[in-house]
Amino acid sequence: DVYNEAFAVPAGAEGLVFLPYLTGERTPYFDPLARGAWIGLRLSHSRGHLLRAALEGVAFAVRQGTEALLATGVAATELRLAGGGSFDPRWRQLLADVLEQPLLATATTSASALGAALLAGVGFGAWPDVQRVAGLAAPPTLVATPGSSAADAYQAAYLHYRQLYLPIAAALS
Repeated sequence: DVYNEAFAVPAGAEGLVFLPYLTGERTPYFDPLARGAWIGLRLSHSRGHLLRAALEGVAFAVRQGTEALLATGVAATELRLAGGGSFDPRWRQLLADVLEQPLLATATTSASALGAALLAGVGFGAWPDVQRVAGLAAPPTLVATPGSSAADAYQAAYLHYRQLYLPIAAALS
């Protein structure tokens, strides 16, 4: 299991950082030409390090996007996870620690498909409005709170991650 391999490596992936821009970046940098990279790769790093750095890099990108959204004045009252990737408790905890926010999750495995079906139902008149449909959803449950023993390592790694994109983008342009 890739999660087992990734989480066998300490938080911070022993200095390995992954920039997850495999298809460009949209938030906070609108750069469709951005590309992914592992920074700090050493011979001592294993596949587990690559996996751990990839998970952390995705979490760091989510935090950057969340910070960009909040900077516009949008008030986020809660953060919810949904779908298959949200079921591993170690991933949930990593996200909560990186985002510095409690996380809620739904038990729905195919949240996107369910949401699309419910919105289609509103569109053809099965329900009068989106608010009524939202009331049909199962309530989310608290699945992770920030503050694990790895939280400090994630914060230090995130600060390092934030410093990488702009100089690399400038060097490649």
